[in-house]
Amino acid sequence: MADIWIIRRIGPENGGQPLRREFEISDAGRAILLHMPHNVWAPLVGFEATLSESARKSGRSLFGQFGHFGRFGRFGFMRRKPSLGDSGGTSGVIRFHEADLLKDLDFSEYTDIADHIKAFRAALSRRSPVLEELRKLDLSKISEIRGLYPSVDGTVQAITLSGTPLQQRYYIEENFGRTVEIQIDPGNSYESNLALRLNRKFFSEYNQRSIYRLELEPGGEGKNSVTVYRRNKRVLRASGADLINRLFMIQHAVDLDETFRDSLRGCLTGGADPLKLTVKSFYIGQAFDKISSSTVLEGDFNRLRIPRSDREKIINRFRGSVLLCILSYRDAFIGGAATVRTVGAVLHNLSGVSGIEKDYPELVQSIKNRSSRSQLGEYYLFSGFVSADDQDVEHSRPSPAMEDRLP
Repeated sequence: MADIWIIRRIGPENGGQPLRREFEISDAGRAILLHMPHNVWAPLVGFEATLSESARKSGRSLFGQFGHFGRFGRFGFMRRKPSLGDSGGTSGVIRFHEADLLKDLDFSEYTDIADHIKAFRAALSRRSPVLEELRKLDLSKISEIRGLYPSVDGTVQAITLSGTPLQQRYYIEENFGRTVEIQIDPGNSYESNLALRLNRKFFSEYNQRSIYRLELEPGGEGKNSVTVYRRNKRVLRASGADLINRLFMIQHAVDLDETFRDSLRGCLTGGADPLKLTVKSFYIGQAFDKISSSTVLEGDFNRLRIPRSDREKIINRFRGSVLLCILSYRDAFIGGAATVRTVGAVLHNLSGVSGIEKDYPELVQSIKNRSSRSQLGEYYLFSGFVSADDQDVEHSRPSPAMEDRLP
């Protein structure tokens, strides 16, 4: 197994029946899933209240008085993290949370005392000063209340809640300190054909040794549901018609294209800034003539001394499924300039070469020796490409107008 991998199948095939199936994914696979709309589980640790427009114009605060802030700050029991520009509530947004106290600890190794610890923590949360402040809110002056939860990057993030401010307050009172399921949409991550706009943050958390268990459960209208576990603890849940197949497409590219694999490794380990990842499949019913000049089969042609006049004819007989994986990233800055590089892998289904096996058995065997298999089928690398775009260089240098003023 290469040091970089995405997904692998575990468990029985279930006789081909559409039952729950199990897989293992790496931390790279988890990072890719984080770019798609998904759900996570985290404790509800506080709230964020927004003053209504009319109350904000009147200059009235959310709580009327702020003398009690010092009391909590002095004992260090509750941390208040004002939003940007918040000066005692005049910005219209105030936050209260206890992220450290209610950190979502893992009790899986202490099952005998886990229930007691959780019960004790729940009792503490009922007497939290966060709830005291929540109950003091004058809801006639509040437009919205959001919940707060600790994100994996160490920050405290807001959850949008449905309903009126009264219903939102009730939800936080009932669930404060408890682990809740949270819907997360990375925003602008999707484009056509599952092109993902990559976020460096998700890749920066990469741990080569981490392995996760993924359960797939078929749903209606092809909307499969996948749940990811780490040591039997749920990490995230996502749904989509083709999530697993897309991960296997990337796995094939990692297995078969060294350049693609090295580029992805750079994005995961900090050597490059990830920008975009596109994976899709399509069917070729006609010739490969437009890309025949860049095929990696050229080495086989030369070794087997296949006449040049026959090479294009061979490729023109290819048909079948094709996978396309494209990764774009920005190189590390060198000399004040950054280059955007794009690497792509064109993967051809091995069944598409069956038409030439009788005439060119050695060629087909050589292709088979370089193929990889998954639930998608058996694929080999037909073509790989690399391109570089220096357009971003202009964004890393001063404009001409600025250069005139530099000393």
